[in-house]
Amino acid sequence: MNLYRAGKFAVSFSIFFLVCIVSYSRIPGGLPAAGIVAEISSVRHQVRKKPGRIKKPVSSARAIRKQKAEDRKRDREYKAQLNADRKRHFEIQSSEVRERMRQNKKDTETRYRAKKKAVVSKNKKAGRKYR
Repeated sequence: MNLYRAGKFAVSFSIFFLVCIVSYSRIPGGLPAAGIVAEISSVRHQVRKKPGRIKKPVSSARAIRKQKAEDRKRDREYKAQLNADRKRHFEIQSSEVRERMRQNKKDTETRYRAKKKAVVSKNKKAGRKYR
């Protein structure tokens, strides 16, 4: 029985030894030499920096700003023209039509408010359900 145990131990030890040799042979530098302390690199760890912003040429940035300003100006002019057209359209109507237009506007606003209020209240109830 003792010989069987010794043989089993020898086989398992040899397998373990072979596994260690194979795993250390895969390390690029191999095993470090005994007694030599691993070299400490004198190079500091590099701090990660944010990638630099790539700035556009001044002329193109200026052109973009100018284009945005022109767009804003065009939008303002369009809204002003739209309001003027609405006023003019309202003014050229007869008095009965004007009254009807005013009443329609009031009715539309009240329907919109009621609908909005209903939606808000429905959302509140649904929100309470899942608290």
